[in-house]
Amino acid sequence: MILQTNELAGFFVRVQDDPNLLPTHISLYFVLVGEWINNDCQPFSTTRRQMMRYAKIHSTATYTRCIYNLETWGYIIYLPSYHPALGSLITLV
Repeated sequence: MILQTNELAGFFVRVQDDPNLLPTHISLYFVLVGEWINNDCQPFSTTRRQMMRYAKIHSTATYTRCIYNLETWGYIIYLPSYHPALGSLITLV
């Protein structure tokens, strides 16, 4: 539980100093943190459909932009699978 708390605390510090983050980035990141916690803080596989539903993102273009931005800006490591049933591998940094 301490690791999870540290992860969230670190994110809050980074959010305050990052002018690029929009509410959709933050929403998606919190969903990713929830999945990460459910998977014992290990890299996890998830689908775009599932993450969009949980994060309340309705556009695939918005989801794609946000997930790639989070990776580019160093919040996650994202390994897309390009297979709709397998899901992509995500690791929180």
